[in-house]
Amino acid sequence: PTRGRLEGWAPERQCRDLLLQRRSLRGHHRELEANPRAADLFQRRRLRRRFIDGLFGGTGQMVYANGDFVQGQWKNGKQDGEGTLVFANGAKYQGDWKENKMDGDGTYIWVEGATYEGEWKMGRHEGNGVMVYHNGNRFTGDWVNSKRHGQGVMTWHTGESYDGS
Repeated sequence: PTRGRLEGWAPERQCRDLLLQRRSLRGHHRELEANPRAADLFQRRRLRRRFIDGLFGGTGQMVYANGDFVQGQWKNGKQDGEGTLVFANGAKYQGDWKENKMDGDGTYIWVEGATYEGEWKMGRHEGNGVMVYHNGNRFTGDWVNSKRHGQGVMTWHTGESYDGS
């Protein structure tokens, strides 16, 4: 799995753009500061989007009031297709989306350095995947409901491993 960097992620440029967009919200309307949902709606309208019946679609990016940043494909106002989500805390997900949920193939990198690369279903690890924990331990195998399940190989950072279910 990719560690520490996602494809197409240019932190310096993206962070600068994020700061500029957040500054443009301040002072635009007092209600935006008081109502984060209104700020999100305002931000959605500012970004390059194609609106169909009041819902955006196509390719675009979104900055949420909490600092999360998303860029990718949208359908009927929801993330759908390929995209990247960078959480305000620094965690990142790059992969497939379906109706605002991580769904399909994707990679998630936690702030402390752990990574999961594999299949997702409705926002959870589901199917085959590889988890590399922050301490160097690694599990390759089946996942159900974001938990190791069934066949797999657990390899500890010491080099010892277990293959089975």
